[in-house]
Amino acid sequence: MFANENKENQVERATDKTLIKLPASGLVQEWTPAKNVITSTKGAIPKSKPPTPEAYKALAKYKKKREEAKSRLAEEERKKRQFCSKPMPDFKTCHQKLDEQLVIHYVTVPLTPKVLKNSQEAQQKFKKKLEYLKREEDELRKFESRPATVLKTKPFIPEKKDFVVEQCPFNLNMERRLQERKLYDEALRRKQEESRKQEEDERKRLEEEFVEEFRKATLFKAQPYASNPSSSFRCKKRNGNMDETT
Repeated sequence: MFANENKENQVERATDKTLIKLPASGLVQEWTPAKNVITSTKGAIPKSKPPTPEAYKALAKYKKKREEAKSRLAEEERKKRQFCSKPMPDFKTCHQKLDEQLVIHYVTVPLTPKVLKNSQEAQQKFKKKLEYLKREEDELRKFESRPATVLKTKPFIPEKKDFVVEQCPFNLNMERRLQERKLYDEALRRKQEESRKQEEDERKRLEEEFVEEFRKATLFKAQPYASNPSSSFRCKKRNGNMDETT
């Protein structure tokens, strides 16, 4: 038991030789030698050294797995880059399959659009027209000799004839339109006179009616005599027929 304690104290002294505590902050520096630190007895954990976290213990394991994965990827890439020859194909089986395969020939019927059909018909018509014109031109170019009848006929001698120019009367369009305009103006004038006469007759009739009505309104009519003038005055005032003279 004492031997184990001594070993632990020796390990702690050996590790603490490169460590030193700062008095102000309590931090540890690794590049200066440390003083002799008093450790606890009976296997207790010293207060000056903090326990190592569990993550640092698994650091070596993570590093080992990472290296294994890198080596595995490198091996896979190396195998991919390695040349591998392919086996020779079996030509006999390929020939047998080709012989056993049934070949069917399909006949494709072209479907031309309507525009293409019309253009083809127009081209054919144009070619026929060119051939016809060429044939006519060839026929016109053919030389055929004619008999010399011009040498036997008499020459043309003009004859002088006496003729008289007959004069025919003519009517200008202006004269016809002038007569039509006169008739139109005469009819328009008569129509205006008739309308003016009707307006004058209507005005006279209305004036006579007004004069007659005015005379009727200004005609004096005698009224009956009343025994009681005051009562007659009230009746006239009530009826609204009181004259200014009364």
